[in-house]
Amino acid sequence: MGAPAGTSNGPKTKGNKEAAKEKGPKYAPTRKHEAGGWGSPNPIKSQKEGQELLESGIQDGKQIYNVTKDGDIVKFQPDNTPQNGYHAYVVTDDKSISSSIAKKLFSAGKIDQKTYKKIIKNKFGGKK
Repeated sequence: MGAPAGTSNGPKTKGNKEAAKEKGPKYAPTRKHEAGGWGSPNPIKSQKEGQELLESGIQDGKQIYNVTKDGDIVKFQPDNTPQNGYHAYVVTDDKSISSSIAKKLFSAGKIDQKTYKKIIKNKFGGKK
């Protein structure tokens, strides 16, 4: 005899939200940070670049930090969506990045010593 109607004997599957989180964060740019948007700019040029930066970034709580090929430090912010989307924007001042994250970026070879010192001395103003 089979399972009652509406039930399954198969393995239980996770909901969409849990499944997406297990697959890791997904780069999801937002209009807010596009050219002409009201947020700080997003210097990432493609979906592929954004996903690679997100996956290889340094996590600090919910945020993830990395550096583009052009030297922009970017901060990925979670969108709190079931798809586990993260959007990015450029870090434009030292108040947007902690000295502990700057140290990790420096140790990973993502920023140079000059940029690291600017951040920890609160004199950072943009590109590395």
